[in-house]
Amino acid sequence: MAQKIDASYFQSAMTLMRGRTANQQEQGFNMVLAHAPKFAAELVEEFRAETDHGLKCWLLELLTHARAEVAFPLFHEMLDASNLIYRDWAVTGLRKLNSKPAKKLLGDRGFGG
Repeated sequence: MAQKIDASYFQSAMTLMRGRTANQQEQGFNMVLAHAPKFAAELVEEFRAETDHGLKCWLLELLTHARAEVAFPLFHEMLDASNLIYRDWAVTGLRKLNSKPAKKLLGDRGFGG
């Protein structure tokens, strides 16, 4: 029986990503990765609410795979983050968006277009 891909699926995946074992965490990550575009808005919300650095990095990584315009404001914001990993994921995310605004922003910030 196929699992329904909905809000409860996403929350189950996030619970696993916050799990105690690396296996649980990776299982949750892969659950979201398979459907990242569908959950882009939720991933942005989770990133903004999250306090764990490692999980925030994973959320940004998932957003780069989503290639969703809803992530543009977050990527834009993370270009100014003091955390270099967040900045790197923002650059990657903007490059994967491959939109005119993303290219312009990257060019304006010296990351190429």
